[in-house]
Amino acid sequence: MHESNIYTCSACMYTFQAESKPELCPDCGKAEVRPATDKERDEYLANKALADDARPERTSKLQPDLSAEETAELERVIGVMLPYIQECPLYDVIWSDKFGYLLVTIPGKKKSCDSDAIQLDDPRKLLDELYSNLAYDFMEDHGYLGDYEAITPEDVLAMRDWMRVYTDQLPEYDDVLEHILAKLS
Repeated sequence: MHESNIYTCSACMYTFQAESKPELCPDCGKAEVRPATDKERDEYLANKALADDARPERTSKLQPDLSAEETAELERVIGVMLPYIQECPLYDVIWSDKFGYLLVTIPGKKKSCDSDAIQLDDPRKLLDELYSNLAYDFMEDHGYLGDYEAITPEDVLAMRDWMRVYTDQLPEYDDVLEHILAKLS
């Protein structure tokens, strides 16, 4: 596929590569597909390169207890979230021949709890952890230091908008974010 075959849906902002311009968005199903802008193309290619670099070289390995399709979906979600995983000092995703993909968590410098490794057998498990941390990052940046239940409805809307860089690419997992936000209100 050529780099010019990158499209974005104006409705859901999903950016993807295809042999030719499809009539409908493969993500939301709306007929608002257009050629990606230079910025969208560059961002898509950068994220794809990061995901390709992070994906371990393997040919026949699958995530334990997952089908090839489920493993591919997990890898897609990891690819979307990879920029955050790489920028956040608390997380990394690694491949283990014994356990498959693991989300490794390292506590912050001010925490005395242990590190953890979470086996990723469901994309929702990864997103629950990362979306929760993104929500806490947002709240701390907006002055909710430890008082997370006091978040205003306006700030919840601002948080949703702030997280769109990820949620727009993963609309089928919106319920994960909704569950997290329900705990805050």
